[in-house]
Amino acid sequence: MATQDYNIHSKPREECMGKDELKFKAVVEKQSLIATLENLMDSIQVGRLYVGDGQQGILLVPAPHLKLEIRAESKKDKEKICMEISWRTDSKEFAFKEPELVISSQAPEITYESEAGDADQEYQESNEQTEEELR
Repeated sequence: MATQDYNIHSKPREECMGKDELKFKAVVEKQSLIATLENLMDSIQVGRLYVGDGQQGILLVPAPHLKLEIRAESKKDKEKICMEISWRTDSKEFAFKEPELVISSQAPEITYESEAGDADQEYQESNEQTEEELR
């Protein structure tokens, strides 16, 4: 599964003030990541989610309403997406609101307001003029 830097760290409940914790880090191939995400989706659908390596792990029971936090970053030489899924295990639930997030392999067409459109037109004309001067 992992090609390098494989590490599972688990702390029993008594060491972390009332919580079980498991952290996993690995460099994996894309297909392995896809399989892991598919297993995550299937487990949430079933309502039982075991995370571990067979020796140590945590069994979670997802609630009907889940809190989803996603952060995406793009820097010069690194891109990442961080996803956190959480839920309440007591009788309280998160307030439910249908998300307005789109995750897709296709970026939507971006339409600019007239000011941005004018700036784009000026930039394009400037580039065309520079190209003509270079000829």
